[in-house]
Amino acid sequence: MARLTSERIWDYLSEHERKIIGLGIFSFLSLISFQHRHGEFHFYLYEFPSLVFLFALLASISVVTLIQIQRAKIRKLSDQIRHNDSAPASVVQEKIQKLTRRQQEVVELILQGKSNKEIQSMLHIEMSTLKTHINQIYKELGIQNRRELL
Repeated sequence: MARLTSERIWDYLSEHERKIIGLGIFSFLSLISFQHRHGEFHFYLYEFPSLVFLFALLASISVVTLIQIQRAKIRKLSDQIRHNDSAPASVVQEKIQKLTRRQQEVVELILQGKSNKEIQSMLHIEMSTLKTHINQIYKELGIQNRRELL
């Protein structure tokens, strides 16, 4: 039986990040949805305080989880880059935090050994956009090529 570790949990949550975002958005929109009744607008869930609480809780948990996923990704990327570089952990982590979320996704996929074509397909972006991300990553991390990142 596979051992459940916090790293595996964060990897699983990271894989389902878009679903978590969708759940958070759905929960939030459910909270603010309203209806027109008898010439007045009312919050749709006004008469169901337990549902309001549930949706607020789901939205809050989604946001907190997404923040933790991003922190875990930054730590993981930092560890991988530090492993291949002699820079102190704080310097590497600082550099990674300066990257956009999308650039962090690209770095993660590069470190997983994915090709540009695979990354382009997985992120649903144009090759020119991917190359722009990669060039910005290289510039921010102070490297010249993919080998230095790996």
